[in-house]
Parts: sequence; structure tokens; C-alpha cells
Amino acid sequence: MTGHDARSQIVTAVFDQISDVVFMIEADTGKLCYMNEYALRMQGWSRAAVGHKTLMDTSYNPEKCMVDVLLDTVLAEGKASFTLHSDASGKTCNAQCYAIASPDGKQRVLLIVRDISQQTDGERARKELLSVITHELRTPLTSIKGALELLKGGATGALSDQASSLVTIATANSERMLGLIRDILEMEEINQAGFEITPEHLNLSALVQSTLEAHSGYGAHLAVSFADAGTEPDLFTMTDPRRVSQVLSNLLSNAAKVTERGGTVELWARREGAEAAIYVRDYGPGIPEALRDKLFERFAKSSEPNRSQVSGSGLGLSIVKTLVAKLGGTISFTTESGVGTTFRITLPLSAA
Repeated sequence: MTGHDARSQIVTAVFDQISDVVFMIEADTGKLCYMNEYALRMQGWSRAAVGHKTLMDTSYNPEKCMVDVLLDTVLAEGKASFTLHSDASGKTCNAQCYAIASPDGKQRVLLIVRDISQQTDGERARKELLSVITHELRTPLTSIKGALELLKGGATGALSDQASSLVTIATANSERMLGLIRDILEMEEINQAGFEITPEHLNLSALVQSTLEAHSGYGAHLAVSFADAGTEPDLFTMTDPRRVSQVLSNLLSNAAKVTERGGTVELWARREGAEAAIYVRDYGPGIPEALRDKLFERFAKSSEPNRSQVSGSGLGLSIVKTLVAKLGGTISFTTESGVGTTFRITLPLSAA
């Protein structure tokens, strides 16, 4: 047995053990010259029948023009990928294709076909679920919350203490559900392949000031102050201002919820080497030790109540970490029980 024959047998043995369909096609005739055991079982063919078949004879039944284009592409570029749909089984498959030059000088194309029907079905179900969340949940919940706030404000007359308590609970829960819906849709947007960061030359010092001003009303609602703790002037970076504002808004709102009435949440930015470091500090109870290692994971949240009485979705910090990574930065935190928590974000500096 030659070395080539031995290698061929080893490769064939490997292919016969996998649960993906493997085809080998002769480039000049388009005929199948090899199918692994799994492919033979899927087609119901004997190995002796292989040399008389083409890819068009399989249950995938692609058009000849499609196969011709595939072969030309693979031979020109060395590899290609495309999607096959089997009419017989209703399955959708992904085919990875590679050009193979054999010792006899013949050009062949190797196809490894993987069933992605479940992945496709899962993607379809995910989109349907998001559509339901957007159209069937968010809109009525917004109306319900608005009606509850009118009741709470006395639009239909004074409520009894018991009724007022029930309305307050219902309002808090509707706000929690709306927050969860917002976060789910936001996480979905961020993780889409087409999600874009739009960088521009940004003065972080100015952004810190505008962010503090924009959140003053929210702070007043919780009787918390937002303060600049010493931002350096003229810190410039190439980044997306809307996404940085989104990150800071999330961190500031979280900090305000754990800060006692009359307390202060601090925000500042400064130059640290070739980076701009942005800090958000609260003087709350600190992050529970059991939560620290998984703080940025999805649905990670403390079971301890906060002053806003609205439980978070557990997605906010996961969204923050994903956004910071897409901005080319890093995020970390330090915390101490009974003392507070400081989040640190870094972004690369650019010239003014």
C-alpha cells in the first residue's frame, strides 16, 4: 500500500464516522466519485451506485446551473459555501466546499453538508417571539401603565388606602415588565450582525456634562444628586456618542437606585496613559459577593431590593459590557460592602 493509499483510507474512515453528509465530485464531469456512509444512508443508495450519480440526483435536487456555478467558484477560489434545501425531507443544509487536487491530476470538489434546519427554525421562532414582544406586549403594557398612573394621580377621584397600595404595586410591576421588554429588544439589536457603531470625534469632557444635566430630573425623582467628581478638560476620542451615552445612562440609573435619599452619585473622566477612563461611583451597599463573578452575565441581578422598588431585568450590565466591547473599550468595577461601587470604562484617546 502506498503512502497516498494509506492516507486516503484514513480520511475515508474518518468521513464514514461523522454525521454530516460528505460528497466528492469530479470537477470535469460533475459526477459523484465518493459519498460517506451517512450520505449513502440518507439517500438510500449502495456504494456501487455512486459513480453513476450527480448532485442533481440527490434529494437536495439543485439545478444544474447552480452546480456549475458552484464548481467554477470553488475551482477558482479554492473554497465556497452555499445553502441546499431538500424537497424530499424539507431540510435546510449548509454546504462547505473545497477544491481537491488528486495525485492523478484530476480536480475534485469536496462538499461537507450539515443540516441547519433546527437553527433555521430557531431563528424563525426567535423573530416571531420578538414580533409578539414588540407588538402584542409593549403597546398594551404602555397603555396599562398610563391608566394606572392616572388612577394613582386621582384622575377618577381619591382612592382608598388599600386601592392606592394595589395601584402602586401594579404600576411598579408594569414598569418592570416594560423595562424587561426594552432590554430584550435592545440586546437583540446589539447582537444583530448588522449592528453598527458610528464613531465621530467626541469630546468626552463635554459628554460628561451633558449626561449629568440630562439625568438631573431622574435624580430629583429619587432625591439623589449627580455630580462631576473632577473631569479633565479636552478628552477626545473617536467613538459613538449615542452608545457611550447609553452606557453611562445605564450605570447612572443603576447607581441612583442603590443610593440613599440625599446621597450623591459621581461621574468623572480623566486621562490615563493612552486611554480615557470614565468612572461612575455610588455610595450604596456594594455588590453582593455571590453576584460579583457573574455581574455582566445575562439575567444576573441582586435579590436585594433597591429604593426605586422596580426590579431590573438583569440585562442592563450585559448590554453595557457588549456595547463597551463594540466601542473598543473595557469595563471593570471595584466594590466594597457598605461602602459602594465604582465602575471604570476605558476608551482609546485621540488627538484634539
